[in-house]
Formats: sequence, structure tokens, C-alpha cells
Amino acid sequence: TIFDDVSERITNEQKKREQEYILREAQRIANVGYFVLDIQKGTWESSDTLDKIFGFDKGLSKTIKTWEQTIHPNERMEMAAYLKDFVIKQQNKFDKNYTVLNQISGEARNVHGIGELFFDDDGELVQLIGTIQDITEQVKYQKVLEDSRARFQEIFQGVGEGILYLSNDGKILEVNKSLLSIVNKELKQIKGLGFQQIIVQMIAEGKLNEDVLTEVEKGIKGSILKNLEVRFQDKILQVSSAPTYDRTGIVAVFRDITNEKRNEQDLLLHKERLERLLLIAQQKTGSVQRVLYNALEEAVKLTSAHNGYMFIYSAERSKFTHFTTFTGGKIKFLKRRKDYELEDFQQAGFVSEANTPLVINDKIENKDLLNILSKEKYIKALLSFPVVVDDEVKALLVLTNKRGDFTNDDIIQVNLLMDTVWKIIEKQEYQFQLLTAKEKAEESERFSLSLAKISRKLIEPDLSIPEIASLIYETSLDLTSSSYGFVSSIDPETGENTGYHLGEQEIDQQFTLQPGASGYKGMWGAALNTGKSFYTNNPKSHPAFRDEYEGKLALQNFLAVPALMEKKVMGEIILANKEGGYSRKDISIVEELGNIYSLALHRKYTEEALIKAKEKAIESDRLKSSFLANMSHEIRTPMNGIVGFTEFLAKENITPEKRAYYAKIVVQSSHQLLSIVNDILDISKIETGQFVLTPEVFNINDLIMITFTLFEQRAKEQAISLFPKKALSDSLALIE
Repeated sequence: TIFDDVSERITNEQKKREQEYILREAQRIANVGYFVLDIQKGTWESSDTLDKIFGFDKGLSKTIKTWEQTIHPNERMEMAAYLKDFVIKQQNKFDKNYTVLNQISGEARNVHGIGELFFDDDGELVQLIGTIQDITEQVKYQKVLEDSRARFQEIFQGVGEGILYLSNDGKILEVNKSLLSIVNKELKQIKGLGFQQIIVQMIAEGKLNEDVLTEVEKGIKGSILKNLEVRFQDKILQVSSAPTYDRTGIVAVFRDITNEKRNEQDLLLHKERLERLLLIAQQKTGSVQRVLYNALEEAVKLTSAHNGYMFIYSAERSKFTHFTTFTGGKIKFLKRRKDYELEDFQQAGFVSEANTPLVINDKIENKDLLNILSKEKYIKALLSFPVVVDDEVKALLVLTNKRGDFTNDDIIQVNLLMDTVWKIIEKQEYQFQLLTAKEKAEESERFSLSLAKISRKLIEPDLSIPEIASLIYETSLDLTSSSYGFVSSIDPETGENTGYHLGEQEIDQQFTLQPGASGYKGMWGAALNTGKSFYTNNPKSHPAFRDEYEGKLALQNFLAVPALMEKKVMGEIILANKEGGYSRKDISIVEELGNIYSLALHRKYTEEALIKAKEKAIESDRLKSSFLANMSHEIRTPMNGIVGFTEFLAKENITPEKRAYYAKIVVQSSHQLLSIVNDILDISKIETGQFVLTPEVFNINDLIMITFTLFEQRAKEQAISLFPKKALSDSLALIE
């Protein structure tokens, strides 16, 4: 029996431990801890899970004040009053969400506390026992859910289409404001009703056709409706519906397409007429400008505008040209056309930065705009329509002073018109490209062959500069179909610009242009001065035109290209009088030739410089040999004086006067030898670029006497009559 009692007690303890383990794990997983508050003592105990939530160390003495200190400062007074007054004093159950600060990490945690009050046998309040759960993640998820619902409602109510949410049995659960506006109903009139019931009511009122009911019934049964058109009173609605993803309801979307349908009908009425008129205009002339003239006239008539303006983008000038106006019922072609930047239109206020159509139905007082539309004194309505192709504005159509306001219908009609016009123009340009593709290919091949041919000739070593210039000149005339011109080269040392071949002119085939203080004169010198190519098809209007130069020639057009080598001007190519005038294409062709010409000149100048350097080196060697021979003779002369007169000084039977005289000659000869050595050193310095000239006063008579003294004694020994002759007095013999 004792053994059985012990065994039973062990079994009960084991079950108790298992139950405690399960309870702790459940608390840990649910993030719930329990507490027991002794109200009489003001102390409380808590589970490990609750200690972890609050960040309490084991062994911490827990009081009501300890609990209050864990509460977030913003809620501390409120919670202290809640426990003291509402729970303990008024003896209510503890059930409250509040925020605590973890005492270890300082992190704010949202918690939910629940507690029951317990009394002793005398009815005295003794304990508050309960649980506290960490609901931080739940609060976060709840906030995300509420935000999501708010955004959904904002989108649901703000969308332009009407939206209807039905239960699977056809009851209306939710309706947005747009749908209520479409059907002219209030929410309380339809929410909770059966959708079929409302449809039947509207059919009875004559607002809907009877065949709509069949389609609605299909939709309620789960079928997908796509773009069903329904007539409702004077409106046309497009209805689509489908089950929700979880099949718990049905969503229907209603879109008012009344205006779209009317516009489609209007457009169909105009499309055939517009295309016929534009095709006729194209067939008559095949001119892009003529097609645009007819488009402008038709746009004015379509929109009932009073005036119209057409601006066309010129890729060559990178500007918009105002070339035609429609006013007074007819087209006017402008002889004096003005050019504008796209920014000019934007500043004037009739082109948006997004390059979209712009309507202004109000009095316009913008001076920039009125200056551009110079025919307008008063504008009360304006429609501006940019023609955009591949994100670039190709043309700008401006219509003004309609009888009434410009509308969205006007924009749609003009858009259709200009879309058709541009398709015709693109087709015309494509046909033109096909016709000219062969010519361009042949021209490119001819250009490549010409460059290859001239390049082979220019590498021949014996060509002179005039011969090089002549090859470039002939090729330039041929490739550009110019009547005449010249090719010049600049002398690297003098800067003279020598030209070759002017052709059919009074000037010789070789002539020289001298640079002035401000550079080379006339149009002939403009490219040399700036280092930039240019052409003009009106030479007399060019700022560099000079009568004394170009005025002597019958210039119809003119082209100049500098030959550059690393930004240094080597010469130039001048061409004139091409039939039809020059273009950027001619500049490109001649610039290629200019590059070849500058390379040829550079090679020629380099060869000539090498030849001159070689000749100079040979001459330098010859001069050095001659110099050394002369120096040996020059050194021997003073050495003879030093050696000879030193021997005389060694004799014993000479008088003191002669000894002094001989010593003077030795000294003079030594100075002469030193001077020669200095001269040799100076010549070496000259060759290395280190010689510095030092100006000194020089007397010719002194040099004569020094030379006479050196040779006087030897002349006496050889019975030669030698004496000095001074042609100048000492005062006149000075050289400063």
C-alpha cells in the first residue's frame, strides 16, 4: 500500500510538471504572461513570459510602482488612475490596451491586460489575477489593414467609372459615387436590394431595354460580361462584370461612353470627306507644302475658325518657319517668312511643355503671342495643335476666333486631319527616298572612288605643292559641280597664302594673299581667320564680302573650307558658282578633301624640313672642319710670338729695354692666344644655344697695333718691310 501511494504521488508530480511545461510553452507561443497582484501588500508576481515582455530581471522586486514605471510616459497617469480608481476602487474587471517600454531594450510594446478581482471570506479585496499579452504585431497588422481599406475606399470612390459589388445571390453590397451619379440614385435607395429587382424597376420606368435583364441574369450566375453596351435614358453605358477571385461575389463596372459614341459618329461623317480632299490635293501637285496648305484650309472649315496659321519645322535651320496663313476665306503665301524656336511658342503660351493640343477660350493679351500671330489684333479663342512624330514637333497648326468656344471635338477632328495629312506626307517622302536611293548610292560610290584615287596619287613622293593643290582643286570642282575656285597653301614661315587655279578669271593661276594686321581679308580669308567652314548662296550679304576682292568676280554663291592639321590652318579650298547653290552636303564633301589636303601638305612640309635639316647638318660638318683648320693656324701665330720672344728673353746680352720690350710682346701674344681660346669656347656656346652677347667699346687702332707687334720681329728677321697704317684717329676708331 505504501508503495502504491508513493507511485501514485510520483505519477501525479510528473503530470503536474508536464502540465506546467505545456502551459509555459503555450504562453511563450501566444506571447501571453500571467500575473498575481497582492492588493494588500502592493506587490505582484509574474511568469517568465511576462518578465520577458516587460524586460524584467529575475529576482526583481515587483510593486505597483514598478508596473507604472514600465508604462509609456504618455499613458502612465491614465493607467495608474485606471488601476486605482476604475479597477480597485470601483471593483471592475481589468481589461485595457496600453503601451509599455521594455526595460532592457527600451522598445515600445503594445499589450492587452485582462484581470479578475478576488475577495476573502470577509469580502475584503485581496488579489487581482490576470494575463498580459504582447499585441504589438497585431496592432501593426491592424494599422496596415486599416490603411489598405482607406486607400481602397479612396480609389473605389474616386475612380471615374461606376463600380457595383454584388453578393452571389444578387444583393447590392457596395456602390461607388460614380455609379450613383450615372443612375441618379442615392445609396440608401439601392443598398441591400436585389440588382435584378432594380433592373426590372428601371425597365418598367422605360429607362432600360428588356433584353438587358437576360444579360444581367447571366452576370449574376457567374458568367463574365465584356463591354456590354446598355442604353440608359439618354446615356450609353458600357458594362463589364466578373466574379471576384475568391468567388464570394461579383464586381460590375459601368462606363459612360455617350460622348465617345457621339464623337465616333461625327468622325465617321468627316473621315471620308477629309481623306478624299487630301488625296485629291496630293494627286494634283505632289508638293508637301501644297498638302499642308489644303490641310490648313480644311482645319479652318472643320472647326469654324476665322483664321489659321501653319508653322513647319526646318531641320536645316533647326527652327519653325511661318510660311502660310488662312484668313478672309483664302490661303495667303508669305514671301517674307519668319523663323521661331519651339521655346518662342512655349513662352508665348500656345504650346505646352508636353507638346499636347492646347485650347484657350478666353481673351488673350499675351504680347509675345500677338506678335507671332501678327494678323491678329484681338483673340478670344485659340486652338494650338502640334504635329508630333517620333516625339519631335514637325509642324504647328494654330486656329483662332471660332464662332463660340473650341471643344474637345475640335481637337479630335484636327487630330484625324493632321494624322491623315502626315501619313500622306510620309508616303510621299518614302516614295521620294526610293527614287533617290539609287542616285545617292551612285554618288556615294563616286565620292569614295574619287577619294581613293586622289589618295593614291598624293602619296607619290615627287609631287610638288602646286601639283598637290591642282589634284585637290580638280576633284573639288568635279564632286561639287562648281564652276571655279582655287586651292591655297600657307607658307609656315611667312604666312603667305598662295593660291592655285582660279579658272576662267583674269587672275593668274598662281597668286599670293598677304595677311594683314587683323588676318586675311575678304571672304577668301574668312575661313583662314576662323578655322571654320562656311557657304553662302548670297555672297554680297556675307559680312566678310569685299568689293576689292570678291567684287571683281561674278560670284553667285561661295564656299570656303580650311585645311586643318591639329587645329592649325594649313591652307584652304575655295569654290564658287555651283548651279542651284551650295548646301551642308557640299561642306561635308569638301571637308573630307580638306582633311586629305592638310595631310598631304603636312607630309610635304615635313619632307622639305628633313631635307633642309640634312643639308644643314652636312654644311655644319664642312664648316667645323674648315674652322678647325683655321683655328690651328690662328693658334700657331700667337704661339710663335710667345716661343720666339721667350727665347730672346733667355739671352744674357740683351739690354733691359729690349728685355722689357720682348716681355711685352710675350704678354700680348698670350692675351691673343687666350682670346682665340675664348672664341672657340664662344662658338661652342653658340652651337648649344648658351652664348650671351656682352656689348663693349672696341678700338680698331689698338687691334692694328697688337697685330703689328706680333709680326714685327719676324718681319725684321726675314727682311720684310712691315709697318702699321692707321686710317682713323684714335677718337674716330672707337666702335660702341
